[in-house]
Amino acid sequence: MPYRRGYGIHSPWAFNIVRGVIYEKGNYLAYQSLHEQRNTSRGERKDKLMLRLANELQPKRGFYEGNDITLEYLKAGCKTCEYLSSPLTGITNESLDILYADTSDFENMAPYIVEKLSARALLIVRNIRKDDACLKTWRELISHPRIRVTFDLYEIGLAYTEERLNKQDYIINF
Repeated sequence: MPYRRGYGIHSPWAFNIVRGVIYEKGNYLAYQSLHEQRNTSRGERKDKLMLRLANELQPKRGFYEGNDITLEYLKAGCKTCEYLSSPLTGITNESLDILYADTSDFENMAPYIVEKLSARALLIVRNIRKDDACLKTWRELISHPRIRVTFDLYEIGLAYTEERLNKQDYIINF
């Protein structure tokens, strides 16, 4: 059942993510300078969401695989976060608080993703419905016991690992 604007969501934590982050209408100071760096406004709405997600989570360490402008939005959301971009399989003994993956290599990365996430982490996957294989990989990933709450925004998937949360999967019209 799709939820619109958070109505029908009973978890206060999930309701806050939907209302206070996903559908946030505020104008962040970084929006203007980031907008000027863009070649096109295509995808800007999703990149602004990345800024808000990073701002809400305030991660210490993250992994990034995708386009450069999206990384700038993530960095603007949390200026103290260190983003790694080496192959995910090469990251050892480090837990990640935020992991952003574009689907270009998502199917190959998926087996390594969950084990790299910290106890309070966010996994962001773009283009989860690009094709049947990506959607299948996403569904397998969110069924992992460490993944507690997920938001399917149709093109973007968000998965949180906070153990204190009850397992719940939401579909949000974004």
